[in-house]
Amino acid sequence: GADGAFYAFVDCRKAIQKLNLKDDVMLCDWLLEVALLAGVPGTAFGMPGFIRFSYATDLKTLEIACDRLYRALAG
Repeated sequence: GADGAFYAFVDCRKAIQKLNLKDDVMLCDWLLEVALLAGVPGTAFGMPGFIRFSYATDLKTLEIACDRLYRALAG
């Protein structure tokens, strides 16, 4: 297992607007339901419109997650 945590803060403001959602909290709920992806709303860190994703996992899992994210947002 990983001894540390690795996070990316992703600017999701365009996705929030595209999906006509209220905020990053709603986008996190939507991503969990639609793409089975969990992220933490940036609002919790004083960064509304962003989502914190952990990427402390193996490359194959990251590829699957990126594919799910792409398909959810492109669909």
